[in-house]
Amino acid sequence: MNLLKEIKEVIVLIDSVEDWRNSFSDERYIKASKLNDILYGVPLNQVTNCGCVDDILTLLPTWLNNKEKLNLKIQQMESKFKLKESAGNIWLPSKHLHISTHNITDELALMLLESFPVHIKSFETYPNDWKDLIEKSYSDDELAELRIEADKLAKEKEIKKAHKNLGGKKLEAYIAKNV
Repeated sequence: MNLLKEIKEVIVLIDSVEDWRNSFSDERYIKASKLNDILYGVPLNQVTNCGCVDDILTLLPTWLNNKEKLNLKIQQMESKFKLKESAGNIWLPSKHLHISTHNITDELALMLLESFPVHIKSFETYPNDWKDLIEKSYSDDELAELRIEADKLAKEKEIKKAHKNLGGKKLEAYIAKNV
């Protein structure tokens, strides 16, 4: 499916919108409804004189002008990971982001599964080699940097624990010895 082509095909229907706005079986209405479902997650309402038809026709040019938004939607459509509808919103703390069926990409899915592998049960479809994909998503330099960061965090946690347990001069001696 070529999303850019589909958007352009629906945009040209603006001139004839009054002919098909209330004809829910008209192929132009069906095409606009399918595109609305792809872009926003819901088909057009089948209500006479619904403003949703005007909404999609008004908003479509923004998709053409915003390449980043268009590319993100294409990534979502091509994603090998599909969340179950029942999964709702899943919080990804490292990105300060909620992941849902409307914004899932392979990259976000791998980030989620790297931190919380138990969420594999939230996916309707996923590649069998998802664990390997997590490892492949980082270069060797990035993996080395992540290991250094993990070691640093572990030492900080250890120092905080020592501070809580030792305090005062004993803490200074502990830090001098271990850091």
